[in-house]
Amino acid sequence: MFNIDRTLLNPNILVTIRFTPILHEWLHKRAEQENISLNQMVLLCCKYVMDEENASKAQKEIGDSDR
Repeated sequence: MFNIDRTLLNPNILVTIRFTPILHEWLHKRAEQENISLNQMVLLCCKYVMDEENASKAQKEIGDSDR
């Protein structure tokens, strides 16, 4: 289950994104399961990837400083 991140509330930049049918269906189903909007689902997925990337960079920096 996704946690609602307060930093993602009230998005105000309008962007058009095209999805493949499979990805759209998965996102739509997951959004319904989590009782959130499709837009919120997409934001959460993007935030998850951003957090993972930042954690990976931080881990790499820690590893580099141990040398």
